[in-house]
Amino acid sequence: MFSHDIIQHMTKSEARNKRRKEVVEAIIDRKEPVHLVARVFSIPTRTVFDWLALYRSGGWHALNDEKKPDDQKKCHQKICSGYMMQ
Repeated sequence: MFSHDIIQHMTKSEARNKRRKEVVEAIIDRKEPVHLVARVFSIPTRTVFDWLALYRSGGWHALNDEKKPDDQKKCHQKICSGYMMQ
């Protein structure tokens, strides 16, 4: 199986996680400059720094694209209740 076949079978979340890991590996392991990696991957430099901060604070697991539905619901409820009270 070729790498492009594997990518086609990934979920969007898995593909995002893989891309984040590739970006961070390029900087941490291969010592590539941040601005160059950002350009090669066509992502903002700020995003690269955000991913590096996530990695440094929590390792590879911290880069995983995991949503927190309960937190999002709480935030949404606060916003909605604020509008309803006006």
